[in-house]
Amino acid sequence: MELKSDNYIKIDIHALSFDLYYADWWGTTQLLANVQDTRLRETYPSKVVVVPPKEEEEEEEEEEKDNGKKISKKASKSSPIWQLNPQESFQTYDYVLMEPIGGLATIINVIYSMIQNYGIIHVQSTGSIHMKADGKIPLTVNILCDNVLNGFTLEMQGLRCDLYKLDMGWKDIPSSMRLMGDTILSH
Repeated sequence: MELKSDNYIKIDIHALSFDLYYADWWGTTQLLANVQDTRLRETYPSKVVVVPPKEEEEEEEEEEKDNGKKISKKASKSSPIWQLNPQESFQTYDYVLMEPIGGLATIINVIYSMIQNYGIIHVQSTGSIHMKADGKIPLTVNILCDNVLNGFTLEMQGLRCDLYKLDMGWKDIPSSMRLMGDTILSH
């Protein structure tokens, strides 16, 4: 995953979930896949309720190699999974899982469209992100996006994202995702 931060303040990402949508064989928009950070998946596998972890909870202390660097695992569970510095590019290869959900008619249409368009398809997505602005202000940001996905490299480029809702504090991610999904599926 690669992001360019155009912000003027540091953004700490604590949790994220994205749903990808594509039309089935008959042209009806369907849920294709869910992408979320691994900590969210491990902590809330049922996707029913997301309550942010308490600040004082700590993980076990251990050393682990990450891209050739030693990192300490002693950190609160509310420590960010990513930090986006102002006006910089950010790149990571970790901490995101993609779960295919789409039905057979949707998958067949994705494959057919990829063949027709040399691997490139237009995918709609919704996203809900728990973040802290400047490390202090907890926010839940919900966005609706139009993307171009290269099906061979699995690289996604955001064409346009619109802010759907911005909430102070950390709101329930699965509920936010269902609400935005209803918006996508109703159009």
